[in-house]
Amino acid sequence: MKHNNISLTTNESSETMVNRFQVSLFNKNLGKADNIIKLGKDSIADAQIKLYAKRYNSYNLFYANITPSISNTSFHHYENLVGNTLSERNSFVPAVKIGLNWFKRYPNVSGKFLLLTISATPKRTNSLDDLTQVNYKITKSHVKLPDTTKTINEDESGTAYKGNYKVGFGIETSAEFYAVFTKHLAIPGIYLKLGYSFGEPWINQRQIPFEGGLLFNISSKTKDAVNYLSLIPYVAWSNLKSSIDADGASVALHDKFSFGVKLGIPVNIGK
Repeated sequence: MKHNNISLTTNESSETMVNRFQVSLFNKNLGKADNIIKLGKDSIADAQIKLYAKRYNSYNLFYANITPSISNTSFHHYENLVGNTLSERNSFVPAVKIGLNWFKRYPNVSGKFLLLTISATPKRTNSLDDLTQVNYKITKSHVKLPDTTKTINEDESGTAYKGNYKVGFGIETSAEFYAVFTKHLAIPGIYLKLGYSFGEPWINQRQIPFEGGLLFNISSKTKDAVNYLSLIPYVAWSNLKSSIDADGASVALHDKFSFGVKLGIPVNIGK
């Protein structure tokens, strides 16, 4: 006879028939259990996809960078402490910028990202910015002929810096923050930069510069929203602290105000 697709013969003992029946029943229940487990896994996966949908393909990126730099500017220096002489000097400024950066990207909102940069720049500093600019004119005489007193004059004029030129150590630190919420130009991002600077030879040794502006990214219309150009119109104050000029007079805050536009051209390196 047959029971649940098991053929039973009268030659088999009752114990053997029971064992065969139990094996068949176990295999049948095991198949049902596998199906239930598979459905459970699919349900959990679906729930995870819905729960973390806004986080898929987003990432937090932490990185550091070291940027050495050297600048060298030639200028005329009028030194009234040593015979009222006019000499050529160089403003040689080596520096090393060390930065820590955090970048967060939001893929489900095209073009949305946050960027925070904290940096410190030890450097050589000088008092060139504290010196007074003056216009000079030098008349040079040349003898025309050895046997005559007639001369021709040649004038040289320009701008020189007057005062005590000093060099020393300094450091600049800053925190920069960029936030973009969408790639649409009608909704600009935010740019903020707060710094702290110290320089031994400066009249105002400690300074707190500040910048703030709007960030416009001109990007492609693709899903990845690759940037072609970044524009940041900004306002700035060179020092939020009270400060004095070379003559010891107080400098008003509006005299330390400036504005401008920063231009950024991304460099995309292919895979």
